[in-house]
Amino acid sequence: MSTAMLAPTNQSEIIVRALNARAGELSSEVARFFLGFQLAPSDVRRANELAEKARQGTLSPTEEHDLDEYRRSLRFVDCIKLKARLVLNETT
Repeated sequence: MSTAMLAPTNQSEIIVRALNARAGELSSEVARFFLGFQLAPSDVRRANELAEKARQGTLSPTEEHDLDEYRRSLRFVDCIKLKARLVLNETT
């Protein structure tokens, strides 16, 4: 695959590609750990606050950046959990 065909370059996409490269080596124990992985409650609250401000159209540029970071983080957590579920489904 040429570098021109890679997914967009941002932190979560790069980490997801790294995880994909080693997904077959994920043990059941580690997969179960990843299933419990989640953002801190304070981060969930802040992300929800920012999402509400976005819906109202009142985000500052800094808040828009922060919301994008929360979205990337949540996508990364979702990808980890998906990989974990796939590993656990293969071992059962």
